[in-house]
Formats: sequence, C-alpha cells, structure tokens
Amino acid sequence: MEYKIYILCLLVGSIYLGIMDYRKYEMSNRVLLFLTILSFLYNKKLDISFEEGVLGGSVYILPFLFIYGYISDFYGKECLGFGDIKLLFFFGILLTYKGLGELILYFNCLTITSLLYFLLLLKKYNKDKMIPFGPSIIVSSWLFYFFRDYFL
Repeated sequence: MEYKIYILCLLVGSIYLGIMDYRKYEMSNRVLLFLTILSFLYNKKLDISFEEGVLGGSVYILPFLFIYGYISDFYGKECLGFGDIKLLFFFGILLTYKGLGELILYFNCLTITSLLYFLLLLKKYNKDKMIPFGPSIIVSSWLFYFFRDYFL
C-alpha cells in the first residue's frame, strides 16, 4: 500500500507539471525537485541504490542535452526547454537504467507518443509558436513505466 502512495504522488505531480507546461510553457522547479526527491525515496523503498537512480537520470537525458545544446544553436532558437530535461531526469531516476535495450525501447515509446501528440497539436499551433513537450514526455514515461514488462 505504501508503494502505491508514492506512485500516486508522483503521477499526480507529473500530471500537474504537464498541465502547467501546456498552459504556461514552463514547469515549477519546486514541483520538479519534490518529484525528484520523492523518486529517490521510492527507489530506496524498492532497494534500488542512489547511484542507480543517478545513473538512470543521467542516461535518460543525454540525447536531450545534445538537442538542447547543439541543435538549438543550429536553428538559432530554443528547440527544447531545460524544464523538459529536468523532467526527463526525474523519470530516468524513476525508471532506472537497466540496459541499452530498455533505453532504446523507451526512446521509441517517447518518439511515437511525441509524434502522435504533435500531430494532434499541428492544427492549433503554427510554425512560430512553441509546442510544449512536457505532456508528451509525461504520457510516454508513465506508459513505459506501467507497461515496460509487456514491451520487453
């Protein structure tokens, strides 16, 4: 029962962040920090070490740090917000790094969810307006968290 309370708090907090990102194009650093600490505590309850959580958070954000740092310079505008990277760090801690195969499956899930999300929003947004990426990250990460055994 105690584990379900952790997951419920993490789920509600991440949904709140997704709604905030969709409406205001920003995420609360306090809520992100709270979710990050809560995911470390959840991992501790599951006997997952702090180092495994940090490794998971670090590995899951690597491609997005590349996009944030280099692709944004190439296009001359921000392609990805740093709040999205912090959100991925939180989900990386929660999912932990279990191998390259699982990481590739996660990024495939994220890509498919993001494409569907962007196609739904294509009519609402024009090329000059920002599209919030946080809701897509949240949906795909929770889908992967709950159904990862079916993917593998």
